[in-house]
Amino acid sequence: MAVYDPLLSKQLASNQSSPQSYWHKNYVVGAKSDTKILNADITADVVIIGAGYTGLTCAINLVQQGFKNIVILDANEIGWGCSGRNAGFVLP
Repeated sequence: MAVYDPLLSKQLASNQSSPQSYWHKNYVVGAKSDTKILNADITADVVIIGAGYTGLTCAINLVQQGFKNIVILDANEIGWGCSGRNAGFVLP
């Protein structure tokens, strides 16, 4: 599997395959089926760019504050980038 390297490529392609990580292997089952490809104009109260830990946590907090129409955009599937590669482990 080719992994995106910002030193070799200036553009990140969408629909990349999932990383070979613990997180994707154990926790992402079925997540992609709940997502949709954006192919038309939409209206939203809040748009979040990125479906990693930070973007998803932001969405959860906004929902808890009463926001209803939240859209999360990502070039790839949930947790594809750094969030999907560190497996959620904190390392020294």
